[in-house]
Amino acid sequence: MPRRWIIRPLAESDLHNAALWYEDQKAGLGMRFLDAVDQLFDRLRQNSLQFPLVSPDVRRALLHTFPYAAYFRATDDSVVVLAVLHVRRDPRTWQADRTFPRGADTKLVELDAAVVRAITAADPIGLLASGAPDDEYSSEISTVVPRLTKAQSKQECQDILHEEFVRWFSADTAGPREAYANLAIDLWAAVQEFRASG
Repeated sequence: MPRRWIIRPLAESDLHNAALWYEDQKAGLGMRFLDAVDQLFDRLRQNSLQFPLVSPDVRRALLHTFPYAAYFRATDDSVVVLAVLHVRRDPRTWQADRTFPRGADTKLVELDAAVVRAITAADPIGLLASGAPDDEYSSEISTVVPRLTKAQSKQECQDILHEEFVRWFSADTAGPREAYANLAIDLWAAVQEFRASG
């Protein structure tokens, strides 16, 4: 069975912006860039483990003809392209900052922890079950939590979850809104506890 192939929206945006920049430099160069990326992605699909680890679970693959690198996570079941960046850019730019500053609102930290537990347990995209690291959903969580603080119902929690997972993955990968119903129940309980403790 072939592995799932997922290109995160931020990586798609990286590719789009780079292709536009190259096309502005010279007609046809943007298409050559995208062709080079397609060739690299073919190599990733064939043998993703040939590329070096740059962190405990992220690998980097360099394009041959352009100064760009793809950062990705690979498991037995999936390859997730996280970013495609110019080699001079700091590769940490695509990583969400999951730390809270000293003195941060304790209630917000507790809500964040509850959301992390719930989303990790639910594994809505199935990435953790296929061997992805425990922090696979950290980017999504970093955009879900601020929106949850304003949620007024379980249905709104469900809408927020679905919208954010569609934004970070794609509509096909995220699946239908209904798939987030049980997770929304847990998150609504966490939101109510967050409000009650204030």
